[in-house]
Amino acid sequence: MILKKQAFGAYLLASTSMLLIAPGMAHAQVAATADANADKDATGAPPADTTAQASESTGEIIVTGSRLQHSGFDTPTPVTVIGAKDLAQRGATSISQVLQQLPSVTASATAQSTGLLSGGGSGNYLNLRSLGTARTLVLIDGQRMVPTYSSSANLSGAVNLNVIPSIAIGRVDIVTGGASAAYGSDAVAGVANIIFDREFKGFKADLQYGISQRGDRPDYKIGLMVGQDFADHRGHFVIAGEWERSGGIANQGARAWGRKGYMIYPNPANTSSTDGIPALITRANVRIAATYGGLITSATQNGVSASTLGNSTSPLSHIQFGDGGTPIAFVDGTEAGPSYRVGGDGVKATQIAPITVPQDRKDVLAAADYKITDNITAFGDFLFSDSRGSWAIQPWFNALGTDLTISSGNPFIPTSIQQTMTANNITAFKLGRINQDFGSVHVDNTSTTYRIVGGLKGTLGDTSWKWDVAGYYSKLDYSTLGLGNINLTNYALAVDAVRDPASGKTVCRATLNAASLPAPLQALAKACVPINVFGNGSPSAAALAYIKGTSEYISTNTMSGGTANIRGDLFSLWSKPVSLALGGEYRRERLDSDADPVMQQLGWAVMNTSGVHAGLEVKEGYAEINAPIVDSKPFLKSLEVNGAFRYTDYSTSGSSNTWKLGAIWEPVSSLRLRGTVSRDIRAPNLRELFSGAQITNFSPNDPCNAVNQAASATTAANCRAAGLPANFVSTVGNALTVTLGNTALRPEIADTKTFGAVFSPKFLPGFRMSVDWYDINIKNAIGAIGTSQNILDFCYKQSRPVCGYINRDANGQLISVNNVNINGSIETEKGVDFDILYGFDLNVLSTHGRLTTHILASYVYSDLRSPDGVTFIQRAGDLVGRPKWTGNATISYDTDKFGFSILERLIGKAHIDNTFTSIENIDNNNMPTMLYTDINLRYAVTNGGRIELYGGVHNLLDKDPPVDPVQFIYSYGTNLTFYDVVGRSFYIGARVKF
Repeated sequence: MILKKQAFGAYLLASTSMLLIAPGMAHAQVAATADANADKDATGAPPADTTAQASESTGEIIVTGSRLQHSGFDTPTPVTVIGAKDLAQRGATSISQVLQQLPSVTASATAQSTGLLSGGGSGNYLNLRSLGTARTLVLIDGQRMVPTYSSSANLSGAVNLNVIPSIAIGRVDIVTGGASAAYGSDAVAGVANIIFDREFKGFKADLQYGISQRGDRPDYKIGLMVGQDFADHRGHFVIAGEWERSGGIANQGARAWGRKGYMIYPNPANTSSTDGIPALITRANVRIAATYGGLITSATQNGVSASTLGNSTSPLSHIQFGDGGTPIAFVDGTEAGPSYRVGGDGVKATQIAPITVPQDRKDVLAAADYKITDNITAFGDFLFSDSRGSWAIQPWFNALGTDLTISSGNPFIPTSIQQTMTANNITAFKLGRINQDFGSVHVDNTSTTYRIVGGLKGTLGDTSWKWDVAGYYSKLDYSTLGLGNINLTNYALAVDAVRDPASGKTVCRATLNAASLPAPLQALAKACVPINVFGNGSPSAAALAYIKGTSEYISTNTMSGGTANIRGDLFSLWSKPVSLALGGEYRRERLDSDADPVMQQLGWAVMNTSGVHAGLEVKEGYAEINAPIVDSKPFLKSLEVNGAFRYTDYSTSGSSNTWKLGAIWEPVSSLRLRGTVSRDIRAPNLRELFSGAQITNFSPNDPCNAVNQAASATTAANCRAAGLPANFVSTVGNALTVTLGNTALRPEIADTKTFGAVFSPKFLPGFRMSVDWYDINIKNAIGAIGTSQNILDFCYKQSRPVCGYINRDANGQLISVNNVNINGSIETEKGVDFDILYGFDLNVLSTHGRLTTHILASYVYSDLRSPDGVTFIQRAGDLVGRPKWTGNATISYDTDKFGFSILERLIGKAHIDNTFTSIENIDNNNMPTMLYTDINLRYAVTNGGRIELYGGVHNLLDKDPPVDPVQFIYSYGTNLTFYDVVGRSFYIGARVKF
């Protein structure tokens, strides 16, 4: 029923129908194996003898999601397997570029989207099912990797995919279901296990260059890998290295869609929530109420502040400042509100925002295995990665509510304006200014990772039992510098200029009053240099040196530990083995991060966070069993059950139990049904637990004021319970918000159910299709309570258990509110995943080849989120969550000499925000379906493909992204997370192997 109602369902049906007809064109016998080059078998997984984790004696592959199973289609938990051929077909320079395009993945932090973040530019991070990067576990060869703790809190605990040299990858397993029983915490949305080709022999190189059609965003990659046996074939080693440099696109003005200046902003014509007039409107050529030289946006006359724009009759209305501070007329636009208007002299903010950031990475991998005896092998890995991002946030502004306050008497005010102020009793005005002459805040982001793994593995005699023990140590050094950042305290002091009555010189008001200021401000006040903000280019070099500085955040994160595993067959039932896996792990994590003093007090224009010095220990043990229940019975060709249990003890949050029950029922040879239920967890990370305090001010509306108590019996009862009388009157103008970690956090709990079917008909060899339904329900999810005012209201007005975060003095007056993360959120997601693979031999012009089609799709029909655990918002089908339909389809034809592939990427239609439910909310809430086309061609110069040339095109039809303006520091004309913003781009390359 669902498929028949959806556009992508029709696309799948049409594609499959075409493929069912296609075998009639083949001149050779249709084969059940995958492509002619043996890069994959019919399941989409690489053959056993070319992948990591393959048993030397049996060729068994341990696919992620279970410690026992061996095929992505055969596991009870759905697994998508991405092979080396998939990487080659995409023309990808890194593994992240391929994974971010999977239907089950939301590209939350990439080179394209991290222009929105000051702390994520050196990395690419994976977000399965749009449930957050912290709920996706990333493994390397089945082992955990040290996570990143950047200055962006929403990336804390995630693993940077840039550490992986793509040339060394054998395959990637994506488990799209809970896997905590197998791998522990964080595997709530799923697992990505990146597996190296440890058995590679010979030499290979990959050189690639790419560039956009507009001549920007160049991309260079060089990858080398060598593998060789040694010690009479008892040992084997591989060494791989990769360098990539990707250029950025500095501003949206480089693209026609960016120059159009689309924004969503409050409709000035809106009068109420029932007038039929949308509250928000989408317009092109939208300008901010600010200019490069400064614009007077409001004035305080006779003690009353009023706008100087629109229909204002103020003596200071419609005045901006040109070069040298000369007052000139400001031409206002249409549909003008307090902050935005269409057209006019304001600055088009969409043109000055970066849309992709430059990245530079260097990765080195070395791995070796050595047979000590026929049954014991020693192994070791070393990984080094250096990843950097460097870009400009251009430029800082004073607008959209952060306009500067200029007091009468400021010596920099042009004479004519000061005379008007004096004559009309205007004591101050607001100035909207885009500070282009300050220069850009330049972000320099560096992430350096080291990882060492060593251990032993083997078999117990001639039995099926295999064991391994390993120890590991990984370290990540991370830093973010903000060069030319604006010190907001210094800036505020410098703007407030006065004339020194003793010398007649222009000075900072704070300099004259330094002795009366708090001790921390006295030195700043004495050194203050007044700044002239009237006219583009007016600030002096000395003033800029005073207000600008370098913000710095550095962190060192280490992870060390050991694992021990054993697996094998206990006995046989129905001629099939009952298999058991047992294991344990111990690990320690340590985070030592420091933020400069200004950053800790939220004192920089961008990049504010706090330091953490903390650690944790984890002890885990697990067991997993797989048993055949029935074999070779009518309508019960086979029935197997799988169960797993893991006990985990955290030094910070106590113990947790996770488990999984799964079953595979094969009623007939061509149909396999599978299902799982599991309990999964995500433990709070070190930043969430131990983040240092950051203090800001807020103006509270105390719910316990007498008038509020009189209006609500619930409020009155809660205030009385807090010891406040009915006639209580708050005298507090400003209280403190203290943002910090919460050591009382407990692990999130997720209950996951999956049910699916795998269809592989005998009458159509080479065809397999899986359809899997999933239901993920996350309880006690970790999230912020809300604003400080929210916490006050939740406590006293709604009786929620957050009153312990409110601090009052002995008289009941509010002192502060601790704004922390708590286990109070709920998230649930339900959907269906599709995986269709079909390959058959096809001879064209007497040339033997193979045609393969692979379709992946995801349909999300429910994504309920409740930040407070009470009010739910449906995010399925909007761009706050993700579109209901996403998918990609690859059609490839390969021969020994040449090959081509076409990739179609679908992003389904969606709403901008599902909370916009009518025309009263927004004039256009609908985003169209987008279908992107990529092509790839390859040609083997020499027989055997030792030298191969390749090339391709991304976004072949050069589709512009749809209009979905996103407001951040500046407005983006589209949604950078979902849509392509580069446009048509090309790449060429060469591969050499021998």
